[in-house]
Amino acid sequence: MNKLFLAVALFPCTIFAQGSLTPPGPPAPSMKTLAQIEPRTPISSLPFTVNQSGSYYLTTNLSGVSGQSGIIVQAGNVTIDLNGFELVGVAGASNGVFSPPPLSMTNLVVRNGTIRSWPGRGVAGAPRGQGRYEALRVSGNGSSGIFSGPGSIVADCNLDGNGIWLESGSVVRNCVIRRSRGDAIRVGYGSSVIDCAVEECDGNGLFTDESCTVRGCAVTLSGFAGIDAGPGNTVEGSSFGYNGDVGILAGEGTTIKNSTTYANAAEGIVAFNGVTIETCTSRINGTGGIYAGRDTSVLNCTISTNTGHGILGTTNVIVKNTVVTRSTLSGIQLEDHSTVAHCISSLNRSNGIDVAVSCTVIDNTANQNLRNGIVVNARCRVAGNTANDNGTFTVNGAGFWVIGDDNQIERNNATHNFYGYLINGSFNLIIQNKASDFPANGAGFSLNAANNREGLIVQDPATATNPWANFAF
Repeated sequence: MNKLFLAVALFPCTIFAQGSLTPPGPPAPSMKTLAQIEPRTPISSLPFTVNQSGSYYLTTNLSGVSGQSGIIVQAGNVTIDLNGFELVGVAGASNGVFSPPPLSMTNLVVRNGTIRSWPGRGVAGAPRGQGRYEALRVSGNGSSGIFSGPGSIVADCNLDGNGIWLESGSVVRNCVIRRSRGDAIRVGYGSSVIDCAVEECDGNGLFTDESCTVRGCAVTLSGFAGIDAGPGNTVEGSSFGYNGDVGILAGEGTTIKNSTTYANAAEGIVAFNGVTIETCTSRINGTGGIYAGRDTSVLNCTISTNTGHGILGTTNVIVKNTVVTRSTLSGIQLEDHSTVAHCISSLNRSNGIDVAVSCTVIDNTANQNLRNGIVVNARCRVAGNTANDNGTFTVNGAGFWVIGDDNQIERNNATHNFYGYLINGSFNLIIQNKASDFPANGAGFSLNAANNREGLIVQDPATATNPWANFAF
């Protein structure tokens, strides 16, 4: 028998039935719609009005129309991507991007392109708040470049010929502003300006309202102040140079730290009441290094080569651990109830340290000043100071000049001055001081002994038995 036949007979094949070949329904589309590929709304001509929330983008460079703003936003929660293109104004037009009231329409975002040559503002977002403007180049507009309401953010923008004006609680970050008309950056209370550069604006470089923070900024060649800072500001790690008025104008209660003022036309820093100035440098300014209002502290600063006073202060001022040199007037001059401690004030063209009534002057050095080392009026304590080489050695000048009454002068050192101690007042206590190397026509101590209380003035410490003795040799 045929072997193949036997195999088939013994092992029959099993054949399974196939399913229905009828399709379950019509074929579905396999391609995406245009709206799925690009869900944003294009803007291809001006003027363009946004009436609905959503995302919009430019398709090309666009020019304005006379009598109209470029893009008018009449909805909230709108994002406009300039897509790298330009919005260009024309004569008679208004604003590049205009967002009119009501205030409830917030959250306008404009980014990534150029807005220039509009007769009004580049972006007119105020009074609406919570706007965000980023990666914009704004130039040559007739008014401010970017103007927005409270809670807005401007970041990574470059402005030429225009400034930024934001209301309260806003942030300006990583922006460069050149040649703005008016203030370069102006912000409302509670705002921050961080890591910005300003050059050649017509007004103030920065104008900040109350309780603002300024950090890491550089401002040069402004027409007015480098910064006009309102009360309660913090200004930190910033530089202000070559401005047309003061470098820093600081409102009451402001703190200024780690900042530099250089070659400004007026004072480097003008501080109203209760300001703290710490670890700052003020150099080559036109009318003084620092003006300190009452209750102000100047700590760990370097003040040098200013026209006028190094530090000129009113009442209750503290100057501590500070170096003041080469001022055209006095190095440090303070009014009543002030303190100067652990400072160097040398090479100034008037007095090194000059204080009024009820002041404390301790552990300072005042050397090589053109007139006197340390000058005090009345009811002051002067202790542990050094005053050398002041005045003209054979003509005039004192290490210590005590003008008034009831001062305590103790443990001081005066070397190589015309007078070591020139004491004109009465009822002063003068103990444990040293004067040396004065000229023959000068004196170690020049005072009316009958009207003061002084330790015995002796020449040789080895023979002195009075613990309150003063030494002159």
